[in-house]
Amino acid sequence: MLSLAFLSCVKRTVVVEGVEMEYEAAAEKVYASARAAYDEGQCAKAVDGLRRFLADFEASAHADEARYFLARCLDRLGEHDQAMAAYRVLVERHPDSPYAPRARLELGLDHLAKGEYEAAAEVLRPAFDVLRGAGRLEAARALAQASLGLERWSEAVRWLAEVLGMAQAAGERAEAERALVELVDTRVPPVGLAKLREELDPGSPAYPLVLMKLAKLHFHLGDFGRAAQAARDYLAAGDDRYRSEATALLEKIDRLSRVEPRKVGIIVPTSGTYASFGKAVLDGVALALDLERGPAASGGIAVVVRDSAGDPETAVRAFEELVYDEHVIAVIGPLLSNTAIPVAAKAEELGVPLLAISRAEGLPQMGPWVFRNALTDRAQAEALVDFAETKLGARTYGIAYANHSFGVAMMNHFWDAVEARRHEVRAAERYDHDETTFGPIVKR
Repeated sequence: MLSLAFLSCVKRTVVVEGVEMEYEAAAEKVYASARAAYDEGQCAKAVDGLRRFLADFEASAHADEARYFLARCLDRLGEHDQAMAAYRVLVERHPDSPYAPRARLELGLDHLAKGEYEAAAEVLRPAFDVLRGAGRLEAARALAQASLGLERWSEAVRWLAEVLGMAQAAGERAEAERALVELVDTRVPPVGLAKLREELDPGSPAYPLVLMKLAKLHFHLGDFGRAAQAARDYLAAGDDRYRSEATALLEKIDRLSRVEPRKVGIIVPTSGTYASFGKAVLDGVALALDLERGPAASGGIAVVVRDSAGDPETAVRAFEELVYDEHVIAVIGPLLSNTAIPVAAKAEELGVPLLAISRAEGLPQMGPWVFRNALTDRAQAEALVDFAETKLGARTYGIAYANHSFGVAMMNHFWDAVEARRHEVRAAERYDHDETTFGPIVKR
């Protein structure tokens, strides 16, 4: 038992094992005994000693340290909740202690394990500011995980960048970079990227990633000036991961800026199954521009033709060649539905006028750079039914249609148009697309 005595109200003394000692000297002796048990791995003995120390020497300069090692011992003994309680008391009573940041880290990790992301972030932020070495890295990892759990993507980028900047192990660096790239590419919204660009230190590992993502985003949105600036800033940042991509993007933008105002591109199938349709289109263009009599007759307009071959990827490549290599001011085509839609998307991306001659639905609605000079399947079907009703007085119909995708689509649109006018379809017969005799169908 300890007893307290006061001498002349100057020095505080205690009696330890029958010996009167100054308070701090006694505290030092009792604490040293408990700490020795901790150092020897005798956690049960250390817990008893540290608790007795805190009960008798609450005002000691070692109180914060004692609470920290008490919490560590309790955790080792499987008393996790009691350990967390000890860490909380340490943080509350000794917020400026050198042990408080590590206690905050342990509390944050506990919140994180329970899925309490907001609480984890709140307790970990002040710890990160003062921790050093492995503890600081561990706090950054935990804060990144908490930000991801809260779906605060921009914050997660900052913390992952901290992890990448501090991690020494190659595996951890690779994993942090992979997560950072995925986050910037797929999660952070455009407004968040712009804000990150302003807030991140240029030395942050995330800064070049944000610049490159902004360059690609601006290019996709047709803001080529900002795209070029972001790409140049990326190259100036000295990062090599996407150097070739940034250089290629700048070259694309330069080639896009060169336009020959009297040169027009045409994309139609000049080979394959639909080559005859492509030839018909080219004959029409030649007739309209009087190309046979040369540039003077056509008003100086030059035409550059590319073959789509009826293939979507080939058609998109043809469009890019016409824009980047031939510098056309606009493109006519494509003709087929399967090629028109991807080419229209590319026209919108590059900001180049496209005059589609396809029957595909919804092309002009894809954006302000896409126009159409053709009838859709639905428009053709509705015009046929209108003619049959107003000119022929028809009210009942039979449909003969080719057994391929175009024939089936036209049959469906025609049937819909008939029913929309409250008329009746009494028969529908299909035939092979290469059929030349229709007598049997008509007779049925």
